[in-house]
Amino acid sequence: MTRRDPRRLRTPLLLSAAALLALTACGRVGALDQPAPLYGEKAKADYQARKAAAEAAAKAAKDEGQPAPLPPDTHPL
Repeated sequence: MTRRDPRRLRTPLLLSAAALLALTACGRVGALDQPAPLYGEKAKADYQARKAAAEAAAKAAKDEGQPAPLPPDTHPL
């Protein structure tokens, strides 16, 4: 049974830590937009209505000097 050299173990560990740190900074900041539905006229109309309401609320909040509200949770359970 051979014993590993600690210096040979340190290099992959440091490279893995650097890669993990670099990848954690790759996310989008802010609220994520839900894409429009691909089919269903009612679903498309609901999506457009929610989007218009969120834009109107953001504009109203901006006009009042308050931060924009977060978009409603639209993910089905």
